[in-house]
Amino acid sequence: METTIMTKRAILYARVSSDDRKNEGRNLISQLDMCRKYAKEKGWHIVAELAEDDKGASGASYHLPQLNEAVEMAHNGNYDVLVVREIDRLSRDIGKQFMIEGELKRNNVNVVYVLGEYPDTPEGNLNKAIKSAIASYERTKINERMIRGRRREIRRGSIIVHGRVPYGYDLIHNGDKYQLVINEKQAVIIRLIYQWYTVGEGKKRPYSIRKICQKLDEAGVPTPTSKSKKWSHATVSRFLISETYIGVWRYGKYGRTPKGRKKNPKEHTIAVEVPAIVDLTTWEIAQKRRQSNKEKSKRNQKHYYLLSKQVQCADCGAKMTASIGGGNKGSKYYQYYRCMAGLGYRDYSQECHNKYYYRSDYVDEIAWQWVKTIFLEPEKLEEGYSLYLQQIEATLAPLYQRLDLANELIHDAQQKLDRLLDLYLSGNIEKDLLIDRKHRLETTLEALQKEQEEINIQIEASQVTKEQIQTVMEFAGRVENRFVDIDAEDDFEVKRHIIEALNVQAKLNLEDEEKVVYLSCALGQEALFVVSNQTYRMTR
Repeated sequence: METTIMTKRAILYARVSSDDRKNEGRNLISQLDMCRKYAKEKGWHIVAELAEDDKGASGASYHLPQLNEAVEMAHNGNYDVLVVREIDRLSRDIGKQFMIEGELKRNNVNVVYVLGEYPDTPEGNLNKAIKSAIASYERTKINERMIRGRRREIRRGSIIVHGRVPYGYDLIHNGDKYQLVINEKQAVIIRLIYQWYTVGEGKKRPYSIRKICQKLDEAGVPTPTSKSKKWSHATVSRFLISETYIGVWRYGKYGRTPKGRKKNPKEHTIAVEVPAIVDLTTWEIAQKRRQSNKEKSKRNQKHYYLLSKQVQCADCGAKMTASIGGGNKGSKYYQYYRCMAGLGYRDYSQECHNKYYYRSDYVDEIAWQWVKTIFLEPEKLEEGYSLYLQQIEATLAPLYQRLDLANELIHDAQQKLDRLLDLYLSGNIEKDLLIDRKHRLETTLEALQKEQEEINIQIEASQVTKEQIQTVMEFAGRVENRFVDIDAEDDFEVKRHIIEALNVQAKLNLEDEEKVVYLSCALGQEALFVVSNQTYRMTR
């Protein structure tokens, strides 16, 4: 009887990060070469080679596409072994390294390291924990040194930029510092933008930001980046609020939280004096005009659009704007939604084929009638609620899996710690060895608990509580009994409040020569529940 020996299937994984790019031995090609040689010596069949350039994400992050691909392939049973050059190439964070290995192990995938044999024994696991702790410690120290070094350099007047140098300046190395010096060719454009925005040109009044973009394009002024051919509203707006142009460059304007990026208070930033391009009086006039325009925009809305700021172009994804237009002299004017990119406006660089006008009264009425059906037909409400729960569960499922794994690893580490203390109390382990192993286990436990906390934060952000669901149902009950009165009084403010509360979204496009609006909604900003998209053919 012949015995069939199954060849193990292997995936090679390599990663480089910003803090080790100068180490030639850690480049992607070198890592993959070593992993490939190792796998071939073992007689394994290589099914994929995954090379990760994290581009700033770091080895402590889960947002690594190639690593996520390896995990997904493990879930699908596509391979048996993940080959990595060394532990810190998988992750420098001990908690995440344990999590990744644990998730792969659950799917019958082993992780092997070319530089280091770690058998699945108490001694092997201890050696791996020590190596992981060192990698985690190195990562923490690297980050601390980099942050301290940057802040120290900045406090003594050196400029450190991430990405592009501010438009209007050049970055030069002056002795032991990096400094911003004025690029006169670009500074002329900055001064011109401020002049147009605050006093205008000749006898003409101050220009709008859109008009400034148009003037710059007509003059053939190159944009700040080669990616964009036209000046954008966002770029000019950013220039008009930047303190750099009045001589104050700030470091640390943004920070990171588990939920994403946030703007830091000014007192948490470090200010460095740089050459000013614009005088303070002109800059302050620009700020006052911007604030005044915001207030006037809210106060002086002459026309009402039920779906204002809720309409998106289905072709290019841009927000559609509301406007008024009409026929010849004496004829009736109508209100429309339209895509500015599709109509070829200068400050929209993306290509769009949606060049059509959509009557806002048609679209708004369709949306309002659709909203009413959600609450006046119980089966639609139940259907939408059920679909929402399914979508939430699909979103939360991988988070719960990671949480289960974290809880399991925390429990395991705690048990090991308890057994270690029992060994010491019974006299079966020396005090020095106890202290060393206890420190390793506590480091692992702390990292896993931190990971557990981060996962819980993500779950909490997506989770729907019973109280929130009850609020949804109470809201539905209140609105259901008021629709007749709302329609009879044509109460725009109440309708708009309901549209905003439900976060009704519309997408407009022309399909098969017919104008179509796709509608969807969610209760509140937190998307408490979503009703399946409906399509309405608009009256032409």
